[in-house]
Amino acid sequence: RVSDLQVDFDTSLAKLSNFEHSVLDFLNNYDMVVEQSANVFLKQINSDDYNIHIYCYLNVTGFDQFCIEKGKLNYEIMNIIKQNDIKLALETMEIKNT
Repeated sequence: RVSDLQVDFDTSLAKLSNFEHSVLDFLNNYDMVVEQSANVFLKQINSDDYNIHIYCYLNVTGFDQFCIEKGKLNYEIMNIIKQNDIKLALETMEIKNT
C-alpha cells in the first residue's frame, strides 16, 4: 500500500508532525500491517503543498481482502486527518485565453 497526500502549505509544522506520528502509530498497531513495514514521512516540499508519503505492507493473500483492508486503512487515515485538523491541498489549474 502506497499513498501520497498533498497537504496545504499553510499547515503548521507542528500539525504536520503530529499527523505523521498519529498515522504511523495507527499503522504500527493495526493487526493486518506487516510488522516494521510502515513508513510515514515528508516526501517533498512544493511551492503550494507538502507531499506526505504513507507506505506499508498488508498481511493479506487475496485481492478482495486487500481491498477491504485498504478501505479500512483509508477511513482511519481520513479520521486522523480530521482529528489533526489537516487541510489537504487541492490541485488547481489556470486556463488562459489567448
